[in-house]
Amino acid sequence: TARALEAANENDANELERRALEARLGYGFALFAGRYTGTPELGLTMTDASRETVLGWRLAEERRRGLAFGLDVEAARRESAGGEAEHRLGIGFGWRLQGAGTETFEVRFEGSRIEAANDHGAGSGAGVEHRMGGTLTARW
Repeated sequence: TARALEAANENDANELERRALEARLGYGFALFAGRYTGTPELGLTMTDASRETVLGWRLAEERRRGLAFGLDVEAARRESAGGEAEHRLGIGFGWRLQGAGTETFEVRFEGSRIEAANDHGAGSGAGVEHRMGGTLTARW
């Protein structure tokens, strides 16, 4: 039951962040003579410990086979139950190689800048974090 699950995890602080309700709404429309799809997106994620609002935009090349390019831009504001807030701005891009069947191969690069919103002029660069990463995915 839900009460048994809650009682089993009530002392686990990480569990509060793992249980989340996430909703995203986006609508894709054709761009560049139908070669790409542009998708503006609005998202909201809520946990017992935080709330995050996301505004994003995605561009994906429409290909059934071959090498397809994708680009994402995302801005977010995350607020914790304790009153702390942070802003995130991220950009990601990559290529997907789509085969004749269901196999795909994807290479993706991402970077983001996270800044604490509650520094109140604590100094240049205080509370700023930069993240960079890459993902390699193969499905068959």
